[in-house]
Amino acid sequence: MQLFQSTIIKNYLPSSPILNSTVTYTMKNIKIIVRNMNVQICYKCIQDHAKCTENILPLETVIEHSKTSPIFENLNQSVSDLQSDITNMRTAREDNFAKLADQCKSAVNNIREFRNELNHHLDAVEKGLITKLQEAENKCSQHVKEVIKSLNEVESDISNFGNILQGIKQHASELQVYLATREIEKQVSDKENRLTSLMENTPFYDITVSMDIDTQV
Repeated sequence: MQLFQSTIIKNYLPSSPILNSTVTYTMKNIKIIVRNMNVQICYKCIQDHAKCTENILPLETVIEHSKTSPIFENLNQSVSDLQSDITNMRTAREDNFAKLADQCKSAVNNIREFRNELNHHLDAVEKGLITKLQEAENKCSQHVKEVIKSLNEVESDISNFGNILQGIKQHASELQVYLATREIEKQVSDKENRLTSLMENTPFYDITVSMDIDTQV
């Protein structure tokens, strides 16, 4: 037991020329301590340090009430505080680790919600654009149809005039041809004027429908 205790004490003794690290100390030999140097000296070694005797105190005096001393209590409190700090720090990091997973999960949900909202918005934009495009198509198509209808009417009348002219040429007399020619000429002139007016008031160029998408929006 003495050797075990002396080994523990030896491990915590400061390195000093006064102490030989190869010497095995026992509790019964360590009886005196040098106050100023805070070095333990046994009876055998004290003969070499006679000049230090005025500062030498018995070890019993120095170690008395060590377990209840402020230094021991402060040291014990420091160790306890460190353990508490480590526990609190570890708990905080563990909580942070758990919160990171929850935060990432929440962020993923927010992204999906935003995607759904964006999809709904894009669906509405698409529907609105298609509606406007269809309206433009209907308007342009109606205009083209009206022009085609007018041309068909004029063409039909002109074709009838051609048939009439061929008929009277074969079967009518000269007088009948003369009179019919004047009447048909008047009607042809009217159709020609109508066609001219149609060409002047109606743009005879290709109508196109296009859409430009502003990618900066």
